[in-house]
Amino acid sequence: MATRSRTTAGSPSATSSLTSGCAEALRQPAFFAFVRAHLFLAGVVIVCSVLIGAVGSLVVYPQLAGLYHWRKAQQALAQYDFLPARGHLQRCREAWPASADTCFLLARTCRRGGDVEAAQTYLREAERLGEVPALIELERLLLMARAGVVQAFEEELGRFLETRPDERPIILEALVLGSLQGNFLEDAYRWSTRWVTDTPDDGRSHLLRGQVLERGLRYDLAAEAYQRALECNPDSLAAHLGIGEMFIRTGKYAEALPHFQVCVQKEPQHTIALLGMARCQRYLGPPEAAWATLERLFNTSEPDPGAVLLRGQLELERGNAQEALTWLKHAERLQPSDLETIQALANALRLLDRKDEAQTYEEKRHQTERDLRHMEELTKEIIENPRDAALRCEAGTTLLRLGQDEQAVRWLASALLIDQHHQPTRKALAACLPKLGDPKLVEHYRRLLDHEPE
Repeated sequence: MATRSRTTAGSPSATSSLTSGCAEALRQPAFFAFVRAHLFLAGVVIVCSVLIGAVGSLVVYPQLAGLYHWRKAQQALAQYDFLPARGHLQRCREAWPASADTCFLLARTCRRGGDVEAAQTYLREAERLGEVPALIELERLLLMARAGVVQAFEEELGRFLETRPDERPIILEALVLGSLQGNFLEDAYRWSTRWVTDTPDDGRSHLLRGQVLERGLRYDLAAEAYQRALECNPDSLAAHLGIGEMFIRTGKYAEALPHFQVCVQKEPQHTIALLGMARCQRYLGPPEAAWATLERLFNTSEPDPGAVLLRGQLELERGNAQEALTWLKHAERLQPSDLETIQALANALRLLDRKDEAQTYEEKRHQTERDLRHMEELTKEIIENPRDAALRCEAGTTLLRLGQDEQAVRWLASALLIDQHHQPTRKALAACLPKLGDPKLVEHYRRLLDHEPE
């Protein structure tokens, strides 16, 4: 009997059979159809994945980015950091170009940050996009109030205070700042009192109340208001700066220093805080500490008049009268009527044996002291008699002698708002407008001056 040979899977003959079978299968049309179908499906999956990714990047990502910047803007506004809030809202606007709410909040943030022109532009766009008309009307009134024209719109804003309780802090903020802008200190005090009464835990209300009291020369009460603001918001650098400045004004340098140091710890390049630190260190010693802080300040940015003055004072205390004179002359160019600068110049010139020049500065110091004392007296009188245009005009002309042109213009403008027929005010305002370096300010006050009284 013939025997049938057997093969195993691993034998050469088995492998040959398998290979030939596979080759035969690969030549079948059904196989090619199978491969083509799977390749097509894989291609569809890849294309869909690419399309989904593209749609995600074009649609989903901008929405997520918008939400992120919206949250960051709200956080910045809660801290009254208007510049970063504005930046985040502009990014929101890129993600949501048709959002009336975003455009409106951007307009409000610009106004609160002091950029009235940008605020007007965004407010018009918010109106075009369909923002609530009542909110548009309110924001236009707040723009006028913030510019110092409070009394003309006080009744309308009072109506909004009653009908829109959620907007009260925003409205009261504009009323306080606008009253300060127009030098109506009694109104600013009244509105700030209402604000702290309505929301006693709002740090912003106490902070602005401190500014009102500071302008009214009540430095003790201003310090208390700033302290209350700090209790409400321990992270408020503005409150620390306010307290520190009030302590410096009353000669309490040891109490002032820690407040400036806190600001510098949080923001190492904070120029106002660095200057405050250096001023305190000058009196507390050693002198090397003040010099080290001053060097940091000069390396941070272009030094302001206070820093230049302090450099001159420190050089004078070192015995470098000639070097001190150079810095003090620079400070004088920046602040011609600053009392400390004038006194330091007289001291430096006396050390350099330039007696006639020193005497000239001594006489200027006496005149400046008289004008400053007179300005303090006028401020107190105006608080008692807020509707007296003649007192406001006198305050403006006194500030003009002191070289404080912008503040002088504000006092004169407030006098004209009270009495458009007051000719001494009109004459003084017309004479000092060319001294202002800001064309927008000139245009703003020129419109007020050109408005003919009836």
